Amino acid sequence: MPALAMGGLYEAGDYFILRRPLKPIAFGLSGGGASRSPHLNTGIGAEASYEAALDCGWNRICSHAEDLQFRDAIAVASQALTMQLAGVSARCLALKAPRFVHALCRYEIRCATRCTPFGGFATIGWGRVNAEGLPCIVSPESLRLVRDVRMDAALLLQLASIAAAGTFHHRDLHLLVNTTASVVGSYVRYNESRDGLYGAKRQIVSLERSDALDLVLSMARKPTRRGEIVMGLVDAIDDLAFDEAARFVHDLVAAQFLVPDVLPGPHAGEVLPCAIAAIEREDCEQGASDRARRGLGDAIDAVANAPHGHLADRIDDVRVAVRAYAETLAKREACVFCTSEGHEGAAAPESVDVGACDNPVQIDLVVDDEVGTLARSALEPLCRTVESFARIGILRDRRTIDAFVEEFTARYEDRMVPLGEVLDPDAGISFGMAGRAQVEPSPLVRILRGAEHSGRIGGRPPALPPWISNKLYEVMRSGAVDMRIDRSDIAAHGVPVEDGLPESLAVMFSVAGDLSALGRTDAEIVYICAFVENALVPSGRFARGLGAGFDAHVRAEAERQQRACAAMLTGLTYLPPARAGNVGRHPCLRSRSLVYSAPWSRESIGDILVEDLLVSVNGGRITLHHAQTGQLIQPCVDTALNLQSNIHPPLCAFFAMVEGQDRRMEYQWQWREHLGAPFLPRVYLDDVVVSPRTWNVSREDLWEIGQWGWRPDGRALTVSGYHKLHDWRGRREIPLRVALGSMTDFLELDLSCPVHAAVFTRAVLRGGSIRETFLGEMDGRDGAAEFAHEVIVPMHRAGVASDWQGTYTISKPSESGRSVRYGIADGVIYAKIYGGPMLLDRFLVRHLAPMLAERRQCGALDHWHFVRYSDARSHLRVRLFASELAEVTSLIASLESVCGARELGQGSALVFAQYEPEEWRYGGSASLRKCERLFCIDSECVAQILAAASEWSPSADISGVSGNEDGESGRWLVAAVSLHSFLGDLGLDSLAIAAFVERAAGGYAQEFRLHAGHMKAINTLYRRVGRTLERSLGEEVSGPLGELLTAMLNTRRHQVASLISDVRRLSTNGTIGAPFDDIVCSLAHMHCNRLFASRQRQQEAVLFQLLLRASRATCHRRASGRHGGA
Repeated sequence: MPALAMGGLYEAGDYFILRRPLKPIAFGLSGGGASRSPHLNTGIGAEASYEAALDCGWNRICSHAEDLQFRDAIAVASQALTMQLAGVSARCLALKAPRFVHALCRYEIRCATRCTPFGGFATIGWGRVNAEGLPCIVSPESLRLVRDVRMDAALLLQLASIAAAGTFHHRDLHLLVNTTASVVGSYVRYNESRDGLYGAKRQIVSLERSDALDLVLSMARKPTRRGEIVMGLVDAIDDLAFDEAARFVHDLVAAQFLVPDVLPGPHAGEVLPCAIAAIEREDCEQGASDRARRGLGDAIDAVANAPHGHLADRIDDVRVAVRAYAETLAKREACVFCTSEGHEGAAAPESVDVGACDNPVQIDLVVDDEVGTLARSALEPLCRTVESFARIGILRDRRTIDAFVEEFTARYEDRMVPLGEVLDPDAGISFGMAGRAQVEPSPLVRILRGAEHSGRIGGRPPALPPWISNKLYEVMRSGAVDMRIDRSDIAAHGVPVEDGLPESLAVMFSVAGDLSALGRTDAEIVYICAFVENALVPSGRFARGLGAGFDAHVRAEAERQQRACAAMLTGLTYLPPARAGNVGRHPCLRSRSLVYSAPWSRESIGDILVEDLLVSVNGGRITLHHAQTGQLIQPCVDTALNLQSNIHPPLCAFFAMVEGQDRRMEYQWQWREHLGAPFLPRVYLDDVVVSPRTWNVSREDLWEIGQWGWRPDGRALTVSGYHKLHDWRGRREIPLRVALGSMTDFLELDLSCPVHAAVFTRAVLRGGSIRETFLGEMDGRDGAAEFAHEVIVPMHRAGVASDWQGTYTISKPSESGRSVRYGIADGVIYAKIYGGPMLLDRFLVRHLAPMLAERRQCGALDHWHFVRYSDARSHLRVRLFASELAEVTSLIASLESVCGARELGQGSALVFAQYEPEEWRYGGSASLRKCERLFCIDSECVAQILAAASEWSPSADISGVSGNEDGESGRWLVAAVSLHSFLGDLGLDSLAIAAFVERAAGGYAQEFRLHAGHMKAINTLYRRVGRTLERSLGEEVSGPLGELLTAMLNTRRHQVASLISDVRRLSTNGTIGAPFDDIVCSLAHMHCNRLFASRQRQQEAVLFQLLLRASRATCHRRASGRHGGA
């Protein structure tokens, strides 16, 4: 394939941001106090100072546990559960610092599985997955913590609810409350059967019956008791003894693999009878605790049952309930502290800090791109980086595909074989990741349960291109820490674009910075985290944050590919093993996936179970067919899979391999044969960091680290060992803030903290690499909230064929009735410009409208319109419709330029979104197309009117309204004249206008409850402009400005005449679904919205009151004239 011209290979589509709060804390050692400085104070000379620093560090953690990011919380919790540094016991920490208990509880409750590239987790729910892959709600460590600290059931319930902040959506709170009852109620019998978790696993493997677990789970999803499940197993499975079935179900329940018993609600009095009898002491205030617990449960239920997006007013109820509950528990904690074993007569804590309860419920974990977003100009280097990745010539590693094809051909020849048989763990082909030991698969993948993969992929991986290796050698010889590759290097070596480049792909960039910095485009782009074509589609909580706009974009891309593809494109659904009852659900291919949809009728084929897929190999290619219909299946993995990781179920990796067998799927920096070098530099690709600095620990380093001194209890480094660590770090030029692990699964540590230093030392001794982390460079911002952003950017090949026809084509509404959305790929630019109301008004008439008029004259812009909104903050919503797709980039650049050069007040920002027209309001797409062009004419006319009114001087008046009357009165007059003229433009005669004004004024008066005081103020205003307004409604307005206004209104009347005639005809013929009178109301409302800078709807109500008085006065004069004439 010939090399493409440099530049413009890919262009960015609409993009979205996921936000994770991140406040890294650095613990200094100066003067025994905690410092935010990331620099180490090396003036430690005595053991006492070191002990004081440890105490200080732990106190800092205890009081700011909520500031720790999750990976830091894991490190802290691990230390607390396995060590007791500085003599601080877990019991004292729990009683004196509830925030630290919150961190510990988060560690146990939050899903401690491997992190996905989103920084999220592979499971959704609470609990964690142990080494065997089984989800367990409670681990032995947490049970010991409950026993040691004398936590009663109510306290654990409170901690579980508080832990939901930053971890769960409100819909999961109810599940937390219910499941906590089972957790605490079963911890006593858990001690009696310590092998419950592993026993259940052994039973699952030993039974080797795929239908056993399916049957259990199908019954457990219903209100079924345990005995009924056991009898169902015995009846359904031959040769299964009753004792074996009972033991199997008992182990599943003991391991929290499923909860078959129906649990009562959190407000019921019998929720925790066993736990209360076993744990609580008689001298505790039971009644107050129960009342507080019921109040908390009711508040949580209110949040859980509230409509999504209307929860802000419910948070206060939960906060009050949790605080009252915490205060009740504080008294009980004091009681337990004084009477617990080993602390007889100890003084009760003076107070219990309930600060962790201040914000117990976080409604959304992620936000849409409404608050802050990268400027479009910041995406240009990212697009160039995508192109550079495609051209640097790092070959795909086909060893896994070739090995599978070879073994399949040798075993099955050219037959079609069921996928379950091909991937059978015992008799099928062993499938794993190249060069990595296969991890235990998820219990969800039934056909792979209990698999032990022993297959090995032979051969050596492809090497880096020689010119990149030579560049690395030059960097190493010079002692530099950065390696830069730019477009000139790639062009000089003539690397062609490899065959099979995708038409589109979805990219995720990791961006570090302050949220407010995103609008200013000075946030630092850290690295490219993962590239997977059409695969970066989040599930679960992330889908809520992205919204349906992203879904529509990916769906449109799928439909475009479907038309050019002979196979049926399907999305892969993978349900993680998190919730009770979901464990045995099969993965399946969905013909109509939520986020990656092909134009295929659900009724025709429905969900495609894995068991219904047939595998074959033809011409070296792996193909999938549907067993019943014979349809060729092309999977599209709709999860952000990093194919270099071995944490995914083998089935998902197999589908990803099939999807990417013809072309390169991932675009990620790979060191290949240099991966084990002692030091690897930071790599810049077109000024974007694609790989951080990395240090590999050698054998000599391991021997030196092993000689560092440890305290006698083995729980922390000694002072000399701590100094040796930093001496070694200085020689290797390793920064203070580092990350251990891979790019998508890492633990971030601050080596200036003694606690983190101990964790770092133990982790390094177990092997692995050390990476730099860019977030440490931003610790110096005093108290500023830091955020790690992960930006999803759909990339498209420049010049890709699209559905563009003529100047503007709007597709038909979906059959489901859902709203149609349009993005930049459709030639529609939807921008929100935030700023102060009056500043936005001047910006519109002086800068934005003239620029857009100029772009219309040169042919780049077909039409545009604006609307004012004050939701959250005042902003203009501007919709631009490009004349051609090629003009989109230049229009965005012009928009960013004109916005960036003007000061629009505090909180100003330019945000791009997707356009969702209200087709239902205008009767359908046919009439909306006409109305949007009418919006353009009206927007230009309003901008001209406001520009003329803003230049009004005492010497220029509108028919007698002179400078001695303030500009507000003049604006009311101009608005009233313009609205009356616009109603005439819409085809209404004088009688129809009078009736319309009468209805509108009455409706607004009722809506805003206008009373006598309001009417008095309106009458005062009318006395100032009424006489002129009455004259202006029946004749042309005189005066210099009046003549200009008349010319503008006449021009608008002539331009909209044909459009209004077409809309009226469509309504009369029944082609559209809205009456013409309703469309007139909507058009008039949009015109009033454009006239006023703020509080548009309230001012529209006043405007109709003015017109009502003028209309009545005019009618009265006419009636008086006729009567006098008679």
